[in-house]
Amino acid sequence: MFFDDLRPLSAGLPKIVVLTDIVRGSMERICRGIIGAGADLKIICLNKAVYHYAEHDLILEPITSELTDSGKSLHKKYLALAKFKLHKYPSRQAWTESSMFDVKLGGGLAAHSWFADADLAFIGGAPGLFNYAAMRDTFNNKAAVYRLTVESAYTGYCLYSGGCEKWKDAGCKKCPQLGPSIDGSDLAAEIFSGKQVGYSGLNMAIVTPSKWMGQNVRDSLLLKDFPQVTIPTSVNLEVYTPWPRELCRQNLGLPRERKVILFGAGTFRRNKGFQLLLESLELLRGHWNNEAPMLAFFGQEAPVDCLPPGYDCVDLGYLDDTGKLAAAYAAADVFVSPSFQDNLPNTVNEALSCGTPVVCFDRFSSEDVVLDGVNGYLPAHPGLPFAPDGSLLQDPIYSVTPDKLEDLAMKIKQTVELPHDEYTAMRIRCRAKAIEDFSPVLQAARYLHLFRRMLGLSEVKISGLFDTKYDTSPD
Repeated sequence: MFFDDLRPLSAGLPKIVVLTDIVRGSMERICRGIIGAGADLKIICLNKAVYHYAEHDLILEPITSELTDSGKSLHKKYLALAKFKLHKYPSRQAWTESSMFDVKLGGGLAAHSWFADADLAFIGGAPGLFNYAAMRDTFNNKAAVYRLTVESAYTGYCLYSGGCEKWKDAGCKKCPQLGPSIDGSDLAAEIFSGKQVGYSGLNMAIVTPSKWMGQNVRDSLLLKDFPQVTIPTSVNLEVYTPWPRELCRQNLGLPRERKVILFGAGTFRRNKGFQLLLESLELLRGHWNNEAPMLAFFGQEAPVDCLPPGYDCVDLGYLDDTGKLAAAYAAADVFVSPSFQDNLPNTVNEALSCGTPVVCFDRFSSEDVVLDGVNGYLPAHPGLPFAPDGSLLQDPIYSVTPDKLEDLAMKIKQTVELPHDEYTAMRIRCRAKAIEDFSPVLQAARYLHLFRRMLGLSEVKISGLFDTKYDTSPD
């Protein structure tokens, strides 16, 4: 099935405007699918620093516009204001999952002709460069669909709450990730209050990539009254596919016969759990049935100064080439995603698409698609650093005792040492799960159905397209 087959879903749709801070990756795939189905879509990019990704793109460049404030970059203004506001919080640590907060820059969004002409706004990945408090006035008479990739839409400050649940009912204040301010101000409470004002009265639906984040939306004080839908992030299944392992290893300079454990993330934030993988490998040192596997990893700011002794390690760097990234997944024997909390990250979906089993924790997102013993393993989650009231349980932050990592270590070892026939069957099931859940055509159809519902348009059925797990009917 192709995007053209979805054209009946675009019939009668009005103009759609996309608001995003980045025009690549998951939002790029979503936009391409909606455009391919025949919808009239324009993209307003809220961040000059990443606008260039759409340049020289014959499909996206002509329909992408950069939003500025009085002719100046929103991103530069944001950085200046963020520096000014955050200097008031001297105990804020770099390891916190802090969000780009609401900067109230304005940016002339309401006056932008593409925004003014659209009847539906699709918000994707724009925390911090979006004026939440002004949403009610800015989106007057427009339907909105808000795709969340982090928790900041329903918290006062953080990208990931780390177990703090003030956002559920009490409202965010005295944020444990921010710490106290030098002047008595409370940035988290200020932002949370602004969102309460801005969200009120909106005709808006919330989309989350994972069921865990979807449940949080339904439990949150800010968003619980809005319809919520879970739509997994798609993968380009023609690029991310089970390429020949030997060829991929040759191209990446990896040994032909060694077992390879892979980890990857855009940046090595503590929430991503790379340190937990290293500690698990330390627990396994000397306990492998054969030669110890090697560790390969990719991403920005990798902490190469703390790699485990006794293992060969390869830093693949930041892989911004999709072909090289797909080769890295296909070359590995297992992909480990030990995130404390996540949004069902692209890395997990991409690894499965390449036929590589995934080991991830049994809570907080990737358990949606990783089935224990089927296409990977789900070790027990080691616990979050904050209690629901915001008090710190793990100090230092995102660190756990070795006994809580024994299950992760065991499941990594179990995957690496699977008998050949069992491992081959698991790889086949990885790819089958990816085809079932991550089709770009299926993703586009889900969004188009949701758009029609939000606009009160008649339902259109396309035979054989939907499964029952991710129904597009809002909860």
